[in-house]
Amino acid sequence: MEPLRRELRTAGARLLVVTGPRDALELAGSTVSFDAAWIELEAVAGIDLPSLGREVARVLRPGGRLVCVVPGAFPLRRLLARALRGRGERPDGASFTAWRRSFGATVSWRRARGFGILVPEAESGQRLPPLSIGLLAAAEHVLCRWPLLRALGERALHEGVRR
Repeated sequence: MEPLRRELRTAGARLLVVTGPRDALELAGSTVSFDAAWIELEAVAGIDLPSLGREVARVLRPGGRLVCVVPGAFPLRRLLARALRGRGERPDGASFTAWRRSFGATVSWRRARGFGILVPEAESGQRLPPLSIGLLAAAEHVLCRWPLLRALGERALHEGVRR
């Protein structure tokens, strides 16, 4: 995800980053327009998604890129852990469908990828040999774009363009 974030921060580009409720609340009265936006939906839990979507669409210039990082619908590692413990409940997460609807026709969604399908996150504390991580990363690179498998990742990244 970091290479994409760096790509959005091109020279002279104005990047809107919403990684918490405070960022979302400050957006309401903004008169500044942005060239790109990076929104982490997991971090803005509890915020009214439709109104946040309208505000982002209002401040994002036409042709501007929008990147949304959302929690995975069915994270594979958590589902397996719950199954082994005998619990079948579904993980919580912000609804990307509701978020997408809040933009209406103002955003054209281009592509989506899953992250954390096979490769454990760095902060998970698991120690795997580098070769194992490399093999898992190569397999995940192939799987991350498949719609059904994308939902098994810890996070999904959705990219769109403001019309």
